[in-house]
Amino acid sequence: MKLVWFISFTILLTSCYKDSEESLYPDLNATLCNSDSTTVITYKDQISSTMTYYCLSCHNKSNADKQGKGIKLETFAQVKKEAEKGSLLGSVEHLSKYEPMPKDAGKLSDCKIEEISKWIENGYAE
Repeated sequence: MKLVWFISFTILLTSCYKDSEESLYPDLNATLCNSDSTTVITYKDQISSTMTYYCLSCHNKSNADKQGKGIKLETFAQVKKEAEKGSLLGSVEHLSKYEPMPKDAGKLSDCKIEEISKWIENGYAE
């Protein structure tokens, strides 16, 4: 009887698991740094979600003139236009001649900045 109890208890303990914090709450900033360096960065797969999460609260159609200084970042064409001018990367890197973005918030993670930089370097894949 003790053996049956022991086996049942052991099975019960080994069947329990604990999810790691990383799997339950993935880091939204760590997509590129944790992936293969040959990953193709596209607007649709990476850049669009970054713009939505960090930029669109100000740089959208209804807010662009009030908070976003007329800069809209809702579409591929709008984001590409700012990237081609150098202002997108300059702003997120907090370079001296650009207004640091996101405004009144911390700098994007190095991984997000690297994603944007690689997207630009590789020709703005849609």
